[in-house]
Amino acid sequence: MQHDSTVSALMGAMGTFNNIDPPYTSSVLVELFNTSGQFSVKVWYRNSSAPDAEPFQMIIPGDCCISTSANNLL
Repeated sequence: MQHDSTVSALMGAMGTFNNIDPPYTSSVLVELFNTSGQFSVKVWYRNSSAPDAEPFQMIIPGDCCISTSANNLL
């Protein structure tokens, strides 16, 4: 499996894939937070190899904000 198809598959599973092939240097970052026993997740996407390129936070469909309950991803 190639890198771009792995990234595409992960983004597709979360409902965030936009049908544009990700560049080879792209990455998906998933942060898991535990706040008083409530787990939440934030997902970031970096699609550039430029040293100053910052990842941007993705909105997970079906959610009202940019973080979601970890259970929503299961």
